[in-house]
Amino acid sequence: MNPFRRHNPAPDEPERPAEASAPGPAEPSADPDQTAALIDALQADAQRLQKEAEELRAQRDSATEGHKRALADFQNFQRRSAINEREAREQGVRDVLHGVMNVVDHCDMALSQGQEQTTVAAVIQGVSIIRDELLRALQLRGVGVIRPERGEAFDPAVHKAIAQQPAQGVEAGAVLATLRVGFSLDGRLVRPAEVMVAMAGDRPAAGGE
Repeated sequence: MNPFRRHNPAPDEPERPAEASAPGPAEPSADPDQTAALIDALQADAQRLQKEAEELRAQRDSATEGHKRALADFQNFQRRSAINEREAREQGVRDVLHGVMNVVDHCDMALSQGQEQTTVAAVIQGVSIIRDELLRALQLRGVGVIRPERGEAFDPAVHKAIAQQPAQGVEAGAVLATLRVGFSLDGRLVRPAEVMVAMAGDRPAAGGE
């Protein structure tokens, strides 16, 4: 073979048709029973969730109504309490007024007496009546009067010593005289009674003897 000989290409060969690829394995078809079971399960879950949502809404509505009722009851309680407090205060004022009216009546009776008919004894008696009437009205409202008698033991819980004086027949430290009465309200001290307390030693004899 002459190496310098020009090589002519071979005439075109007809194209071979592409060979059809072999079909792959067939995909398995879905099982109708499994699909139906899955749908049923999903529907059951949806129904369960819907039922739970309805129960939660019902609980929310019930709690809201309960809160509204409780709030309304509390507001009604506040209104009733305010009304009861006002009525009790007014009733207390009326009760005290009834007691004070008697005192005013006695004052008017004393003032209506002419000066020519007035004596020291009558004035003292009138003042005593007025005082007793006023104390009676206070006692009916729970006010207690603290007025220790001569010789009564000194009680620092309800007595206040403001002076001392020697006295015969009275034990030292005991009450010699009440200078100003004390008061209590429903058993609680309002003002202690101011008293003079007896001290040790005899009263000086008259004339320095």
